[in-house]
Amino acid sequence: MNATINVIFYLKRVKTNAKGLTPIFLRITIDGKRLDKSIGKFIDASRWNSESSKMKGTNEEKPFVK
Repeated sequence: MNATINVIFYLKRVKTNAKGLTPIFLRITIDGKRLDKSIGKFIDASRWNSESSKMKGTNEEKPFVK
């Protein structure tokens, strides 16, 4: 039996905290059934690329806040 599995990372913008940081979520889909889970990291939404589901930039500053 073959299963279709998709994994993406996305921002949940409605949960932006008081510091203006947005949580990063992980979505795993197996044969149409979804599981969404926070990975426990926050990022400034302007540094997120939605098309590629990853953070923008290459600088060495600490991008994530726990």
